[in-house]
Amino acid sequence: MSFHFSNTLLGFINFLTFLFSIPIIIVGVLVTKSSVTECGLSSDKTLIGIGVAIMIVSLASFGILILILLGLGFSGFSYAVSRKGTAETLPGKGYKEYKLEKYSIVIQKAINETQNWNDIKSCIVDSKICSSYENKYHNDTIQMFFKESIESYSAIL
Repeated sequence: MSFHFSNTLLGFINFLTFLFSIPIIIVGVLVTKSSVTECGLSSDKTLIGIGVAIMIVSLASFGILILILLGLGFSGFSYAVSRKGTAETLPGKGYKEYKLEKYSIVIQKAINETQNWNDIKSCIVDSKICSSYENKYHNDTIQMFFKESIESYSAIL
């Protein structure tokens, strides 16, 4: 709750700062047009510069605030999409089983797309994990394989 309030307060202060920079720039321009002396011109340009600097900082703060909100939104979306998939412990097996239908629809669709699956498959083939398993565990029986922990297999990589 306080995080939401502080973001709202920060946004409000940035908006006010932006609004206050507009009259500063307008006054600087008006004074510059009515100024006759050289001394007046240099101070007028300084006033315009200050107003523009305040406006730029205010707009940059809005940009940062928007980036923060987008990051929070993406994090929430990522969590919501990926949180459902959990592994099931299988009795007598050294590994857990993951089922695609336990994951969100977004992940299921992404994996089921032919191009995405081909990319995933090529990564698995390029890692040569299957041939590494075959070379290291070719004498194992199926029962020995099922009892092995996946972590021991990952040492091959």
